[in-house]
Amino acid sequence: MAPSDGRSVQEVRAVLTHGLSLPDPAALGARAHAEPADLPLLDGEVVWSDHERIEVRTADGIYAFLNFAGTALMFHHLFGPNTEGAEAAWQQWLTGLLG
Repeated sequence: MAPSDGRSVQEVRAVLTHGLSLPDPAALGARAHAEPADLPLLDGEVVWSDHERIEVRTADGIYAFLNFAGTALMFHHLFGPNTEGAEAAWQQWLTGLLG
């Protein structure tokens, strides 16, 4: 979870889509790409998108990004063998994105 300094739902959504290299609105099948520090590249496909959530499926995980007024949430389920430190690294990426 990361605060967004009072941004509106639409502003938080725009920051998330930009951070994931997605168009806004993010359409099903769109390719998402992000380069979080200390983590493998996120390169995947949008499998769910509505006004408050974007879900991305990659070869090694499922990622959900939720946008609300004033905050953003991110959840992930990783399948790869090297998941140590993923939570802290994704927290840093999300906080930096909204900072």
